[in-house]
Amino acid sequence: MASMAKSKIARFTHLIAIVVGIICLVNVLGYLFNADILLKYGLYISFTMFFLTTTACWGTAKFESLENEKNKVELEKARIESEIKAMLNFAPVGIAQAIPETARFIRVNPKLCEMTGYSELELLNLSFRELIVSNDDNNIWSDDELAIFRQKGVFDFEKRHRRKDGSIFWARITGALLQGENDNPTSSLAIIQDVTEQRQRQTMQVIAQKAAEDANKMKTIFLANMSHEIRTPISAVMGYSSLLLNEHISAENIKSYIAIIQRNGQALSRLIDDILDISKIEAGIVDIEKSIFSLADFIADVEAVMRPRAENKGIKLIFSNDNQLPKHIKTDQLRLKQMLTNVLGNSIKFTDKGSVSVFVKAISKGAQCQLTFLVQDTGVGISDRQKENLFKPFSRIDNSLSRRYGGTGLGLTLSKHFAKVMGGDIELVESVLGQGTIFKISILVEEITEVDTADNIIKENKEEINHPRPGLLNGICVLIIDDSCDSQQLFKIILEKCGANVESAACAEEGIDKALKNNFHVILMDIQLPGIDGYEATRLLRKNGYKKPIVALSAHAMREAQRLSLDAGCDYHLAKPVPNEELIDVVARYS
Repeated sequence: MASMAKSKIARFTHLIAIVVGIICLVNVLGYLFNADILLKYGLYISFTMFFLTTTACWGTAKFESLENEKNKVELEKARIESEIKAMLNFAPVGIAQAIPETARFIRVNPKLCEMTGYSELELLNLSFRELIVSNDDNNIWSDDELAIFRQKGVFDFEKRHRRKDGSIFWARITGALLQGENDNPTSSLAIIQDVTEQRQRQTMQVIAQKAAEDANKMKTIFLANMSHEIRTPISAVMGYSSLLLNEHISAENIKSYIAIIQRNGQALSRLIDDILDISKIEAGIVDIEKSIFSLADFIADVEAVMRPRAENKGIKLIFSNDNQLPKHIKTDQLRLKQMLTNVLGNSIKFTDKGSVSVFVKAISKGAQCQLTFLVQDTGVGISDRQKENLFKPFSRIDNSLSRRYGGTGLGLTLSKHFAKVMGGDIELVESVLGQGTIFKISILVEEITEVDTADNIIKENKEEINHPRPGLLNGICVLIIDDSCDSQQLFKIILEKCGANVESAACAEEGIDKALKNNFHVILMDIQLPGIDGYEATRLLRKNGYKKPIVALSAHAMREAQRLSLDAGCDYHLAKPVPNEELIDVVARYS
């Protein structure tokens, strides 16, 4: 249209020019031919036509200038529109323009289409409200919110949205209302970000924090209970030990007090073993050592250990089986006994009347068989709330029962881990408050059909060890390297009663010097020595050509410590506290 206007003005200008030319020609002709009328009006007409022509030319130039400005504005508008479109297309976040009243989309970018799974055309037929999850009251974009948006002019919120495929994601929507005439909002411009991962991380952090708080709370309770469990036997040991210092105590009381001290000492030893086991489990280290043993003898041994506990409470302890048990099996005997005595001990502990029954059965599974122990009691039972924390470390039954029955809350946790490592599990089959509980222990074992007579020899040796004869160690020279005077004295008394000649050293340097200068049959080497420790002392002795047996003595009972002892050059590792019979047996074996 601009070009058409220009052509019209040009034709008009040409016409004026022709008219002026004609008038000028008329004036000239009038002058030449002395035509009065031409002379009279010709000049006037000429000036008029000149003025009109000049005005027309100025108007044409002005119009052309305005047209140029208009073209520049249109070009700039097109450039801005192109840049906005490019920004929308390549923006890493969703961008949308919508009608405030209905939240209906009027412009969306590709990222929003990708985020929601809808095409641009599909989104332009939808609104924000249709994408927001509507079954959650906290996620509906309400009219009140819209009113607040209009008042403030900006908005920033997070809501759950539903994609085209039905999946849900969290989106943060930030934007502003665009104002028109009379400050009325014409549209809203929003930036949409997918914050699902951030939300999930926040949720996980909250869960982790809650778990950490619960764990700290449970450990605090555990430490309080552990303090009680440790101090109780220590109190008995110290109390009855002080009574033994009384000169007027009878021989019968001396024997009774010593039995009490031994029983409480054993309880402390078991408690320390449990703590070590739970620390190994938390570190992901669980040692399993398999051996071949008689299943009937094993069950009889467990029954012999647990029966006195049941009889002391006046309840029956019943063992039975399906008469199809393998005679010999191969598994970790120590761990199996630990699991069974833990579960069976709990049943006896929480049963005040009635009975505790153990049923043993085996199911063949090719080269292996599944060995199962069902332990049923008529005790207090376990509530639904207590079942949730039953196998969690450091958790116990409620405080009123824990004060009444005691315990550390580690037994079932340890037992379940051991059972899983051994191819089985420990499960709570059934429990009714006031009626009793049924637990199932299951593991996979190897059924052994042919057994070497070495098993019987080991059993006979153990029976002999339990009753060591005076003179068993006659002529044997033993060097004890230990910085504890009490330990030196204790081991010396035990060994000398069996006829051994014992010398001692309080540090590694003194021990090494004595070992290289004298002819000892065996060295008892404490690991935790001041200065040079037992590992290094052993390596130095071996480096200097010492070939006699060295037995490590350590309060570190974990198998890693045993491996370190053997790697350093020791022949055997004894964990403190060392039973008298085991100490004598080891010295006799290696001397």
